[in-house]
Amino acid sequence: MTQTSLLLKILLMGPMFWCSAVAQEVSAGSWEYGRDGSGDATRLHATVAGKVDDGASATLTFYDSEIAGRQAHVALPFLPDCVTGCRVALSLDGATVETVRATILPTSDTTLTLRNARNIWRNLDNAQVLEIAITAEGGAKRHAVFKVGGFDVQALPGWK
Repeated sequence: MTQTSLLLKILLMGPMFWCSAVAQEVSAGSWEYGRDGSGDATRLHATVAGKVDDGASATLTFYDSEIAGRQAHVALPFLPDCVTGCRVALSLDGATVETVRATILPTSDTTLTLRNARNIWRNLDNAQVLEIAITAEGGAKRHAVFKVGGFDVQALPGWK
């Protein structure tokens, strides 16, 4: 939809159209779902892109594998202060849900593995925004924000 046609519809149909258009954009989300490998080595994943407070990109990925089990990773554009493990606060739609343990993924200095993220997965169905508060190297508190609307809870059935 072009900007001109959007403006025309807003003028003709009023605020209800605007609210509906914004809700559709948010609920569509930007989730990507996929499958890697084959047989017992099959791994399903659901990924959503987000932004860190300085505007840099981040990604949140949930994995489900017959071999490795369920995992949640957050790829960040900075080094988290998490060499020996750390805690990160998770919020859904502005309300703190829980604090979970995290560790740096051995294959990437800037990717965290979130422990016990199952509650977040279960609550994503009704949420629009997930925020993760992380301490960066040097002690600064950073926030990664993900628009999670439109999430398909059926994409990774093992996470139920």
